[in-house]
Amino acid sequence: MRRADREISDIGEITAILDACAVVRLGLMQNGEPYIVPLNFAIEREGEKLVLYMHSALSGRKIDAITANPRVCFEADNLIEIKKDSLPCKWSAYYESVIGWGTAEILEDADAARFAMELILKRYGFAGDIAMDEDVLRRTALIKLIVETVAGKANRPQN
Repeated sequence: MRRADREISDIGEITAILDACAVVRLGLMQNGEPYIVPLNFAIEREGEKLVLYMHSALSGRKIDAITANPRVCFEADNLIEIKKDSLPCKWSAYYESVIGWGTAEILEDADAARFAMELILKRYGFAGDIAMDEDVLRRTALIKLIVETVAGKANRPQN
């Protein structure tokens, strides 16, 4: 990373940044062309490893791309504030971001898919007992992204 002073390697801090993000952008390759799609997601931390879960329709470009090439990357960020200056070329931004690489898979196991959907629902505020509509679950693809490499970067205001 060019700006080592902004690098974040602590998995706890990276997880906290992801927790604050509304969406994750999934980067895919299909037929030699890049494809980026924003998705709702949930995070599961297994020690120092991260697993991301996302949902999708059962078919479409995203599913086709993952099926053809499960190697993916992702990015998530929080814009904190635009840092203005009297000189436009000295403007900057306060932000925090995470980028990672890994392997995506479409969950085939019904219990694993249900677990992933429950994590996503809880992340976005569903409270209470989750009575899953099995027909809806069968019509939804749940994607598991096993993160192999991840890095964070931030430029935060100094208080």
